[in-house]
Amino acid sequence: MQNVFVYGKDGLGNRTFPAPADAVTLDQKGVPLLAHVIGIMVGQPLKIVNDDSTLHNVHGLRRQQEFNQGQPIQGMQMTHTFSTKEVMIPFSATCTTG
Repeated sequence: MQNVFVYGKDGLGNRTFPAPADAVTLDQKGVPLLAHVIGIMVGQPLKIVNDDSTLHNVHGLRRQQEFNQGQPIQGMQMTHTFSTKEVMIPFSATCTTG
């Protein structure tokens, strides 16, 4: 199946695992966000990259704390680290061409 994400709703009992230090990358190339579904742990960085020569506005529609940041320059990156657990955070990325 494509674009499906499965998670354990009740968790893993008393077992815990450290968040990976490596960032998950969400890339904007050819206008849209390339990933349809990604998984990331609380504390793991999310790197959002603009590979286009147009302005992108990245909007994370979180329940706890939304973020909304413009990336006007090709190659511009932002990193966001989630501090609370959420499931299925929608992202909106708009593009403005000159």
